[in-house]
Amino acid sequence: MTNKTTVELLAVVCLVGAGLWLAEREGRESVAEVQTGKRLAPWDAAAVVGLKVDTPGVNVELVKQDDQWFLESPVRARADAGQIDRLLGGLEALSREEVVTPEQRAQRGLELADYGLKEPAARWLVNDGLQRYELQVGAAAPLGKLVYVKFADAPDVVATSLDLRGLAPTSVDALRDARIVSGAPERVSRVELHRAGQGFVRLVRQDGRWLLSQPVSGRADARLVQHLLDQLFALRAASFVWDSGLPGLTNGPGTGIAALPASPEADARDERYGLAVDEAAARIQVWLDNDLAGYELLVGKPSEAADGTVYARRRNIDSVYTIQPTQLEWLAVSVDELRERDVYNLAPGAVTSIRLRRGEQKVELARDEAGFWNLTDPVQWKADQQAVEDMLQRVTKWRALDFAEGAVTNVVADGARAFCVLRLSTASNAPGRAAAMLSAAPERDWSGDGDPLWIGVVTNPSPSVYARFESEPIVRRLAPTALQAFGEDPLDPLAYRDRTMLAVPPGEIQRIVLDFPGVATQTLVRAGSSAWLATGSSNAVASEVVEDVLFFASNLRALRVEALNPVSLVPYGLDGGGTVLTLGLQGETGIQKSIVFGGPARSDGVYAMVKGQDIVYALSVAVTDMLTRSLLVP
Repeated sequence: MTNKTTVELLAVVCLVGAGLWLAEREGRESVAEVQTGKRLAPWDAAAVVGLKVDTPGVNVELVKQDDQWFLESPVRARADAGQIDRLLGGLEALSREEVVTPEQRAQRGLELADYGLKEPAARWLVNDGLQRYELQVGAAAPLGKLVYVKFADAPDVVATSLDLRGLAPTSVDALRDARIVSGAPERVSRVELHRAGQGFVRLVRQDGRWLLSQPVSGRADARLVQHLLDQLFALRAASFVWDSGLPGLTNGPGTGIAALPASPEADARDERYGLAVDEAAARIQVWLDNDLAGYELLVGKPSEAADGTVYARRRNIDSVYTIQPTQLEWLAVSVDELRERDVYNLAPGAVTSIRLRRGEQKVELARDEAGFWNLTDPVQWKADQQAVEDMLQRVTKWRALDFAEGAVTNVVADGARAFCVLRLSTASNAPGRAAAMLSAAPERDWSGDGDPLWIGVVTNPSPSVYARFESEPIVRRLAPTALQAFGEDPLDPLAYRDRTMLAVPPGEIQRIVLDFPGVATQTLVRAGSSAWLATGSSNAVASEVVEDVLFFASNLRALRVEALNPVSLVPYGLDGGGTVLTLGLQGETGIQKSIVFGGPARSDGVYAMVKGQDIVYALSVAVTDMLTRSLLVP
């Protein structure tokens, strides 16, 4: 082999070697390129069921059970789900900024210790239910705000964002659920308050309504109870003072709280913090979903901390914490404030029958299937819809000024001496149920539905009205203005009768006659759809007056009904001699409606009646003046 051939072969070998080296290098770089930029965490945050964080300052373990996070060590307690989600979300957001393989470390002459990973400063242990991962945290990278990490079962060192260090909790307290009362207000079925110097209160939810059962019985103010429950479930621990097995958990400079032994006697602990059952400033017992066993919150004495907090703990849970006193101001609520001031808990539109009684007198109204009110007793009439609805609106808004259990009032068993006895009923308690139901003892209905309400007359010298439901011992004091809902006499059927005197379609009116007895008679006849002619006169027709007559004739409503079947019309000035407005209708000859106007009705009206009807109405002065104006232009 010549020298020339040897040189050529050597050149070929070098070229091949260089190609292989370049290919290998390109492959390593492509692998590193694929690895960098990817998400660091191989798990799905939503699937994580266990988490342990081990740092120089904190060593904590958490587990997820039934979608709730709990601290397992160093103390067993509820964890703050929001904080755990923040940790897992932060881990999931980290990416691989640089990957250093073992080969690269060897080439650079570096070991794990150089990355701070021989003895990691911190460890994150994550369990996603299928696999356990241990993420070791080492030293910060010289440049780029990065930190070196490594999975325990993987050889590569990875550089990721220095934000990882900021994720580590600074204390166990930071991960604890600061909520003191668990559950939700809508699940509460019973609440009991024991307050030093203020007595005992028991609230019970029954059929969706809140009731006071101690120290008095009756409806509770639902809005106020809801507010109190919202405040109760909003309670948050200001600090965690002591936990069984974890002495001095949050004790620090300035707190004035010394650490207790790991296993103190319960009595000694409770006495120290003012949390003994017989010494506590307040005890709050809560039952959820009608459970037989509730839970109890004890409020103790003021802490020695400068923030003015008070000690508290859940009974049967070995943890003591502090609460801001402003979060407990609602405990000062009085029994009187808790009582429902609304006399009725009924919507006006839900009432289907109204019954009023005084001795032998009675008035009954019923709503028909179309929603219209009718008088059914003592006579059957169409009722004045607006008057009945106005009365219901007022009555269902009655509010008690205060209560007078056991007081001697004018609400007596003799209905003849009461102002009236009122019974409002909805469809479920409307008259006409089975006789057995009606004859049975009245069931307690805390809404007032179907329960007779005895209403007294106005008392003196301090004007008041007392009222009591038949099924309740509670006597409510109402303002005297409450009786204005009924007008002058709640047992007067005329007060509820329909006040419509006339309702004639304007298109059916063919003739208008206005008779001023002893003076003149004016007659108009229709001469087209909108034209009118005067008969027996050359005067022009007063078109505006005709339009007013047609308008009021379509729905003429009186101020009130004054009398039914009066013995004499003389007192009303309706015995003859008054102005008469007659409307002749289309169809058979002689069909007409005549309105007779009489004398003054009190100070606001004029007596009037429709011929052929034995009912005396009071029309407003203004309407009377418009209907009795001249039909002709002077």
